[in-house]
Amino acid sequence: MDFKFLVYPGVVTLSTTQPTLTNEQLRGEIEELRRLLTFAGLNLEAWQALQTTPNWKVQNRYVPYFQTAISAHFTSMIIAFYCLHETNHDSVNIPGVLRQLRLTTRLPSEKLDELDRKRAEIKHLWVKVSVLRNKVFGHRERGITFGDAFAQANVRPADFQELFNGTASVLNGMTKALFRETHAFNLGAKEAVLSLHEDIERAYPTIKDKH
Repeated sequence: MDFKFLVYPGVVTLSTTQPTLTNEQLRGEIEELRRLLTFAGLNLEAWQALQTTPNWKVQNRYVPYFQTAISAHFTSMIIAFYCLHETNHDSVNIPGVLRQLRLTTRLPSEKLDELDRKRAEIKHLWVKVSVLRNKVFGHRERGITFGDAFAQANVRPADFQELFNGTASVLNGMTKALFRETHAFNLGAKEAVLSLHEDIERAYPTIKDKH
């Protein structure tokens, strides 16, 4: 049974009987996913660092800013993780790239099965992210509090790191098989956050704890 769907808006309409994207277009979509995962990882590291920094007196001096920064990094991380694994045919996402590869002979079915298994192993983590995105961050559901949403998601801080690592493994599995290359995903947001705190403290050595 033939089917058609748009997977690259404004560029290509696909069917089961024709190649999905050129190599250049495919590389472009995967590179976009790499950038999105890097963005998610940077926000994850910054969010973690802001909550675990030993230099609380700087944050206590600028409470509104740092409260907003923590919220902004967390929200950005949630949205990025959601985008990476959503199944919308009209947007760039990992399931879409895997669907496209299924319609071509670029990779053997065994390799695609392996990539699908890797994605399946972290799907439950994305489901947790999607609960948060759909109920409080991407939409604001009536009659539910932030606490309710987090309880429904049953999410732990460690889940986000696991989702990042698993997603990196899927993307690197793709690029290694397709292009014989992998990406290190070197981030560095944690170091930047700690340096910011140190720079502020050096610039304003008289900062006192604000209680």
